[in-house]
Amino acid sequence: MLLYFNPGHETAVLNASPYYVPSDTVLKMQHDLAFLPAWYGAVHDLVWVERDFPMAYFNTMQTLFPAIPKVVCKNNLSLCAQQELACWGITPQAFHYFETLKKQSNIQLIIPEWREEFVVLTSRQPAKECLEELLLTIPDISPQLLPQHCNSVKEVEQIVLDTNRPLLVKAPYSSSGRGLLWLRNGLGSKEREVLHGILKKQLWVTVEPVVQKMQDFSMQFTSDGKGNVCFEGYSIFNTNDKGSYQESLLQRQSKMEQTIISFISSALLEQTKQQVFRFLQKKYALLYKGAISVDMMIYQDEGGYRLHPCVEINMRYNMGFLALQLFENYIYQDSSGIFKLHYYRDTKTFNFEHYRLAQQYPLQIKAGKIKAGYLSLCPVEPETHYCAYVMVGGNVNKCREKLGC
Repeated sequence: MLLYFNPGHETAVLNASPYYVPSDTVLKMQHDLAFLPAWYGAVHDLVWVERDFPMAYFNTMQTLFPAIPKVVCKNNLSLCAQQELACWGITPQAFHYFETLKKQSNIQLIIPEWREEFVVLTSRQPAKECLEELLLTIPDISPQLLPQHCNSVKEVEQIVLDTNRPLLVKAPYSSSGRGLLWLRNGLGSKEREVLHGILKKQLWVTVEPVVQKMQDFSMQFTSDGKGNVCFEGYSIFNTNDKGSYQESLLQRQSKMEQTIISFISSALLEQTKQQVFRFLQKKYALLYKGAISVDMMIYQDEGGYRLHPCVEINMRYNMGFLALQLFENYIYQDSSGIFKLHYYRDTKTFNFEHYRLAQQYPLQIKAGKIKAGYLSLCPVEPETHYCAYVMVGGNVNKCREKLGC
């Protein structure tokens, strides 16, 4: 497959134009982290990079990990022949971009068909539908979690008046902490302005209660587009106070499951997995080929720890899926660590930190896998702002301390 990193795809789907151009911020992220899909790819896959790529970095990675996918760009397009395009997130813009390259270069690149059903499947609507179905079959799920659909500021105002607790408004085409409006103290003038802007662009929002979160985690699935969905594993991750993704745990699946069932019963976890699997099989399996993540949450209320079984559904590759495959393919099974994503405003600061960590925590390889140490998963250049890296070895809290978490 030809792997292509195109973050922020929800906005591109909402825009719908094949000529859509992402913001400068998204383009910078796409450039700095273009190599990320290599860490979930297979040995015969290729990773698409749009600009000059520092081959010295790739050569080093290939020496350390011979099975890592190769990079390809416009200069060696012929390598893409008979490859199937696998975008991070499928969009009309991405398909159009590669259709154009295919015609210009006369290569036999296999590009999936864009379906109108993808527009709804990319939004937050399926997550609401999934939660509704889970509420019918799992008594332990609280009905108060169900988000309310609103088409106007007035409808949101009414919910605020009827509720005596903090609320969270979500834009339908957003994820990973973007498009969130926190109403911790009601609906003020600033919040009204932001809400009006979301409704003007996206027509509707969802409103749900804020809960006391204890731990984020997700279930990772893949769909083959032919009617089959497969459960790949769990991902435990952390977000910041605004809900933006920060880091994922690198650890054996058995340990992750033990962490989750330290809060809730194994029976509830298994029942949720089976019901979510059935929903994805029905909704996605015949339409979409690729990764799907269902974000979940452990929260606390007066009755103890509870499960939020469907915070959002991401019909795309995601950092949790990447962390899961990264551990299975490149981390020594007895080790644990952290996969971290970060933005540095000051490139000099990041370059300094990168070289400091690389010297202080040198990479240790055992049986072809990372036993301990620091590794940047993408090249670090003088103008790099977005970085993705791992710290492996020791316990997880010590890894966080080393990374300045």
